[in-house]
Amino acid sequence: EMGCSSLEEMRKLPAEKMTVDEGMMNGRPFLPIQDGVAFSEGFLEAFESGRSHDVDIMMGNTIDERSVRSGRLLMDDVEVVGKIREKLGRKGIFAYCFGRRWPGPDNPGAIHGAEHWYQFETLYRCWRPFTGVDFELSVAMCDYYANFVKNGDPNGEGMPLWERYCSEEPRCMLLGEERKILSVLR
Repeated sequence: EMGCSSLEEMRKLPAEKMTVDEGMMNGRPFLPIQDGVAFSEGFLEAFESGRSHDVDIMMGNTIDERSVRSGRLLMDDVEVVGKIREKLGRKGIFAYCFGRRWPGPDNPGAIHGAEHWYQFETLYRCWRPFTGVDFELSVAMCDYYANFVKNGDPNGEGMPLWERYCSEEPRCMLLGEERKILSVLR
């Protein structure tokens, strides 16, 4: 996509050309690389053609992922995939946005990867001054993810309802200090 045929050519490009918002992957940095073997087509083409598996999908990012627009970028992807799946009568999407900003004096926000400490219940291995709220959120996230892996649905008894994304009434689970579902602003 950068018009380069070698690593040396890419190294000569200005940094602005390599950022997510300027060009690389057209704002979608986590797409698989189409190698013609494992991935012979892009994920949107697979969804559009109906060749993707008919399973529920969980899509998400963090509030401070890449830019102030990151929540909008996530919902752009969810909206595109959601409409395709609805049109084909496929199973749904559970969209989330991780919003817990890291505690501590040098708080970088809810940055890329910040949720991993929570979703793998490894807060005790981190240098951040986590509190009870953090540990509660971590347990809740693990419960949601375990339910999703087991059942294709993150919901469980006694947990705040995580609704599937629907293009007519888009929803996204905000995972933060208060676990609640928020309507996504348009």
